[in-house]
Amino acid sequence: MDKWDQEKAWSWYNSRPWLMGYNHVTGSVKNDIEMWQEATFEESLTKTDREFRLAEETGFNAIRIFLPEVVWKYQRKSFLDNLQRFVHCAGEHGLGVVIVFLMIVFYRRKVRIYCH
Repeated sequence: MDKWDQEKAWSWYNSRPWLMGYNHVTGSVKNDIEMWQEATFEESLTKTDREFRLAEETGFNAIRIFLPEVVWKYQRKSFLDNLQRFVHCAGEHGLGVVIVFLMIVFYRRKVRIYCH
């Protein structure tokens, strides 16, 4: 991969819209663990789709999400599938996604993940 020169980098940057975004946690969940775990993801995504529609209508074009390490640890396959579906849903509403991977700082206490 070649490094862009300054002119090309500024040209790309200036062609991009100004980012208007927010930190997203679906309004119906208590925290980001509940948002991503298997037991509650379907309901969360349905509500998220409505929230993304409102964000699009309001003029937002980006969101930031925090992915909890504890869900990755115990439900890895469904976690990746759910992330893919979530990003696709955001894209359908013109929202770019900034991902903060595997946040463990906030979870020093034991948390319960509902496994089937």
